Amino acid sequence: MSFSDCPWRSGTSVTIRPTKKHRMYARAVQEQSPGTSFDLINSERVPVCLDFRPSLVPNTRTTMDVPSQPDTRSTSTFKADVFTPLNWSMKEIKDAIPARLFVRSSARSMVYLARDLVLAAVLWKAASFIDPYFNRLEEVGILRRSLSEGLRWMAWVIYWWFQGLVFTGLWVIGHECGHGAFSSSRTLCDSIGFVLHTALWTPYFSWKISHHRHHSNHASMERDEVYVPSTRTELKIPSAPNSEIDWDEIFGDTPIYTLFLLIKQQLLAFPAYLLINVSGQKRYPRFTNHFDPNSIIFNKSQRRAVIISNCGILAMVLAIYLGCQKYGSAAVVKYYGIPWLSVTHWFIMITYLQHTHPLLPHYRNPEWSFQRGAAATVDRYDSRGAASI
Repeated sequence: MSFSDCPWRSGTSVTIRPTKKHRMYARAVQEQSPGTSFDLINSERVPVCLDFRPSLVPNTRTTMDVPSQPDTRSTSTFKADVFTPLNWSMKEIKDAIPARLFVRSSARSMVYLARDLVLAAVLWKAASFIDPYFNRLEEVGILRRSLSEGLRWMAWVIYWWFQGLVFTGLWVIGHECGHGAFSSSRTLCDSIGFVLHTALWTPYFSWKISHHRHHSNHASMERDEVYVPSTRTELKIPSAPNSEIDWDEIFGDTPIYTLFLLIKQQLLAFPAYLLINVSGQKRYPRFTNHFDPNSIIFNKSQRRAVIISNCGILAMVLAIYLGCQKYGSAAVVKYYGIPWLSVTHWFIMITYLQHTHPLLPHYRNPEWSFQRGAAATVDRYDSRGAASI
């Protein structure tokens, strides 16, 4: 594994700007130990020596051991275990997984699909009562217009939240179909996956192909399909000693700009990846996308599948057009458009958090292996329960 482009290396000495929490902690320690002196209480910037050696094992979080006793030196040292690349074989990994987890049940999968479709239909039907209900309350004088409008849009927001989660669940079922996990029948997987993903504006076969390549080459700097990190050179980080670099200047942004980037990422990142390869493999030619059958992403035998996916998306364009003609654009946006945007938000959030962490390794060719790449993700726990929905 190469750390040559990583700005945070073992033994790195950098300066940081202490936060309010840093100073509060330092004062608390100083009150308990009057003889203790901390440079960060009054200083604008203080040196920090990073002994930064992550230890990663499959599907666990990376941790750092922080001393239980406060470090009274002017330079604070954080130590972590030495990083050891995964050396398990595929057989060892598979042997550790119960055999029952490799069994695919079409019946059970269909139950999950039916459940989500019923939930989507129930929510859709419930939403159809929102406008008539509040219009009626206004007509009979039970609610003033301003209050009625506020409650009306609150009801729509509740619908968008839950329908977005259900739509995301349906998209994930399509994802499982692409992996062949829905059923042992490839025909059943592809049929259901094609319908579900097409209905949510994802070219099923095209994305399935690139997604398989992503899993086959995960965490490879040269061959991974998505979430390929920028190197030190690409970020134009100077070659000066780390202690002389103002990291806050390089990586910091104003809060409003950070918010703008976050919104842009959550709503546009997935469509942009499909259309123009945003965050994809940097070695690919300009204008690489998932809709060109001759794209570098696909080989000749896969071009027919790409065309079928494109036909599905064109059918969705026609369906949306007819829906707007019959029910009005506002209705299509409220019932379908905003929940669909929620799908892109949840999908990007889940995958971004799974693939992005300061301590996750990315390997260059000599050190990469399938097992090492597959283990280079991080589990995150959703305490709010949205994932269970």
